[in-house]
Amino acid sequence: MRITQNMVANQVLRNVTHSLARLAKSQEQLSSAKRINRASDDPLGSGVVLRLKANLERLNGFQRATDAAQEYLEGAATPLERIMELLHQAREIAVQGSSDTLSGTRGPLAEQVNQLLEGLLSEANTRFQERYVFGGTNTDATPYTATRDASGRITGVASNPLGVDGVINAEVGPDCLVPTNLPGGQTFDRSVNLFEVLITLRDALAAEDTAGVAATLTPLDGAMTQVNSASGVVGVAIRRLEAVRTRNQEDLIRLESLRSKVQDADIAAVYVELQKLQNAFDASLAAGARAMQSSLVDYLQ
Repeated sequence: MRITQNMVANQVLRNVTHSLARLAKSQEQLSSAKRINRASDDPLGSGVVLRLKANLERLNGFQRATDAAQEYLEGAATPLERIMELLHQAREIAVQGSSDTLSGTRGPLAEQVNQLLEGLLSEANTRFQERYVFGGTNTDATPYTATRDASGRITGVASNPLGVDGVINAEVGPDCLVPTNLPGGQTFDRSVNLFEVLITLRDALAAEDTAGVAATLTPLDGAMTQVNSASGVVGVAIRRLEAVRTRNQEDLIRLESLRSKVQDADIAAVYVELQKLQNAFDASLAAGARAMQSSLVDYLQ
């Protein structure tokens, strides 16, 4: 077979192009720090990477849901602490007002309880991130509304007719649901109606009814037990979320490690390979240049 100059040129070009393609691929791996940048680099490995990335994204979604759920629960924990403090103050006033040795009228004590009652109503209608904390599943409607007399004093408090109960669950893991709210009924009127207790205490103090004031001590104790129980529910849910977050984080680390093993490049090995390919490319250019320097015309003299 006759080897023509054109054939030599084409072969040189193919060799140079092949060397350049391998060099470019190695440079891409080094710059991206990834062995697989597209499906054609490793079809089987690409499928594994896609599945791992889907699982990672799902776990990241669970982590976001966990963070949001904990924020909402902590948004309920803070007003519960303030409500407990209000009830402690009300009980101290009740103890003081029930004493026969109290000098003077109990009117100022009644006014203090009235302010505590207003504070309790405010806490019951606490909002966090544009939703009512104690609204149950009706998070966009005011949970509790007061009825007032001519002087503006609260005479009764009614809950939202649509309800203040119902739990909002969040999926924070595979088949793992955790409540993100505390229903209002569980805090304010499960066994003891907190509003009624304070209204009764205020009115008894205003009426100088010592026996009536003393009669509120037991309901006040029940109210504090009720709020403390609600706080316990929130605390347990928060601890559960923290455990779920830890487990999800461990799974994220494990899956990310697997993805890295499949997709990421060994930088040191890629760098060595890049140097070898660069040398090969330079050599192919030099060999091609020498092959193309002379032809039959050079000898027809």
